[in-house]
Amino acid sequence: MLEALVSENEPPDQLPNRVGLYNVVWAGTAAVGYAAGGCMFERLGRDSLYWLPLAIHSGQFLSTWFLERRHRRSIGTTRSAARTEPPVAHERRDSHFQRLAWLANPFNYMAINTVAAMAPGLASRMGLGLAEAGVVFSVWFHVRALAFLKLWLWPGWHYRFSWYIGAFGLLLTSFVVLVMARQLPMVLAAQVGLGWASALLYYSSLYYAMDGSSAPSEHGGIHEALIGVGICGGPALCALAQSVTGSALAPAWVITGALACGMGGAVHIHRSGRRSR
Repeated sequence: MLEALVSENEPPDQLPNRVGLYNVVWAGTAAVGYAAGGCMFERLGRDSLYWLPLAIHSGQFLSTWFLERRHRRSIGTTRSAARTEPPVAHERRDSHFQRLAWLANPFNYMAINTVAAMAPGLASRMGLGLAEAGVVFSVWFHVRALAFLKLWLWPGWHYRFSWYIGAFGLLLTSFVVLVMARQLPMVLAAQVGLGWASALLYYSSLYYAMDGSSAPSEHGGIHEALIGVGICGGPALCALAQSVTGSALAPAWVITGALACGMGGAVHIHRSGRRSR
């Protein structure tokens, strides 16, 4: 719903700005929250796990309710009239890149949620405490937020398959390096790649879903549903692989295989889209 409120009735020339700002805000606060979470848990006590999120979300609910009412009052007919139907060629291009972006999003979240699930083990391997682990494993969150800022200000990546498939490949490589790393510098370097790749793939999915769309709520819902597939599917595949093989490395390899299959599917969709033009 928040994505729809950000996007609906926006003229095409303003939509990239609104989507970009939306991404920078949520990614920036996610980075701060993850980095400070371990420290707050240690300083504020176990009960803060419940009362602090409750306070934050109560404040967000009230502000969202107020802004939504204000938004409804400000909607005029001029914006709706200003929106024009995109040409047929643009619709075909949108559809092609929508399929690509929606394919990448669940694989993107498979990777990053598997990293989140394995982070305590990786932190223990390197002898990191709770607060230290929060700081170290928040690096990719900060990189993602900065990447969103870059992608917001620079539209040159729009509808360019080379940027998309490059991010997919970087996601795969960074994931493998991160979950196999035994030294802190490798962990940090891999998170830089993970943050950039995750940002571009997420941004692609949301932007291509909303660009030229007359149904932002529906497309935003598909975008979020596919995120849910990845959030559930990554850890589920890891648990299944480990239970079947008994190997501690099974989760890393099963997600790597899934990402490789996703890249193959993306290449197939791109080639099919080019042939249908």
